[in-house]
Amino acid sequence: MLAAELSPRGDHKVMQLCREVERTLASVLAGDLGDGSLGGLVVVSVEPAPDGSRLLVTLVAPRDGDAEVVLARLRGLVGWLRSEIAQVVQRKRVPELAFCLIEEAEPEPEAEGDGEEAGDDGAE
Repeated sequence: MLAAELSPRGDHKVMQLCREVERTLASVLAGDLGDGSLGGLVVVSVEPAPDGSRLLVTLVAPRDGDAEVVLARLRGLVGWLRSEIAQVVQRKRVPELAFCLIEEAEPEPEAEGDGEEAGDDGAE
């Protein structure tokens, strides 16, 4: 079944689940996990698989982190993370979690002299 084929009520429930999971994971990851490799992770989105049995969690990691180490650590914590989610959501089965990691973008350097002044060189 495709996500577009879900009933309006079913779609609403799945999206509500995604929001609850996003809030829960954001709260858990903001706490002290005793693991420096997970520090600074930010939950960007939680998207459902078509049947709602799996959720794709997209996170932004600090630039100085090793993405492979972070993903491996998250996979190692998936059982505990699901148990934290189970305490919040009202479902018989907590969805499986998959993770996608996006590295934090480098800030764009500000160019000197760039901006509105460039068009004001004597053309009156």
